Amino acid sequence: MSIQRNPYRNNRPWVTLPLRSRAGGVRDFCLIADTGSSVGFVLAPTVYDSFIHRDTASIRNNFGLLLGGWFRLYSPANGLVEFVRGYRSEGIGLSVASHHPDFVGLVGLVGLPVLRLGEYGNNATDF
Repeated sequence: MSIQRNPYRNNRPWVTLPLRSRAGGVRDFCLIADTGSSVGFVLAPTVYDSFIHRDTASIRNNFGLLLGGWFRLYSPANGLVEFVRGYRSEGIGLSVASHHPDFVGLVGLVGLPVLRLGEYGNNATDF
């Protein structure tokens, strides 16, 4: 996650998160930043199924049952190349899109565990 000065959309911050597939391809995804979320990120099924590296435990939350998996964050220029746990939700795309028309097409949300991996406000040494 590079230093991003993305405008808020409908009072919601968002970030671009690069994921690497099992086949080696890298794709950037725009996700709503949710510092109140205790999960790494939650993805729509189409993205989840294409980028999961390995299954892990599922959890239940306000989106219902979330299937768990390990994903590869991939941004070498920012020193962010590691596996993190993410989840799959049928309703996440609809929920995200309901916040604002600009969010139609966003595939999920990113929570505090992943947000803490990057610099926050360009002050990682002082924050």
